Amino acid sequence: QVSTSEDSKEQVWKLLLQNFQGDFDNYSQVIEDRKRGMLPREGGGHENFHCTLIPVTENGRLAAFYFDGNPQRIFRFRYYELLPLTDAMDQDGVIMKLYTLQPELERLLREQSEKPLDWPKIFSSFNDSAPLESKINYLPKCEITWSLDLHPEEHAYVDGVHDDETGLHAVMVHGEATVDSTIIPGVRIRIIDQLSLYNDLFYINDRGLDPETGDFIYGNHRGVPYRLE
Repeated sequence: QVSTSEDSKEQVWKLLLQNFQGDFDNYSQVIEDRKRGMLPREGGGHENFHCTLIPVTENGRLAAFYFDGNPQRIFRFRYYELLPLTDAMDQDGVIMKLYTLQPELERLLREQSEKPLDWPKIFSSFNDSAPLESKINYLPKCEITWSLDLHPEEHAYVDGVHDDETGLHAVMVHGEATVDSTIIPGVRIRIIDQLSLYNDLFYINDRGLDPETGDFIYGNHRGVPYRLE
């Protein structure tokens, strides 16, 4: 049953502000994979990565993703903007817009990669008198919509696992997006993503594919999401 009431949207909003922050890591999942003989990529296993989500405004989050628990190995920085309910009343959930960071701002944050509690000050003081748009770059058609609704296919990975918990689930508004790689210049990546967030658990089913061949660039080859705790 689809939840479309304003009460449901308000609940989604409050849960996002409460739970969409902190540190998440899939180390336990990696240990399970290795015990089963599964290595990353073609081996069907998962890489170990960590996600740090830091509030910089009430509805803005800085997100850093890095390998092997090492903040010196950040492979992705993002700014996430949760749109206030008044800006998305025609939607069934809460919309989240995605942005990359201005290169100089990202450099400053990387210099303090081991001090994430300093990031809000660095973010706010960068181009201090300029608008938010001077700090970030919008990623077109990468919007995510969060709701209480569990899609039977896109969120099949949690079906029956968390029946006694209230979770938030997200899908891409446009289904998928093709963007420029921020790591490999000149490379385009087709992105498909689903998310699920519980009180202390974050599922990320993020895959990057070659738009021409469909070959994996990143993500789990078995389609099993990263389970960060």
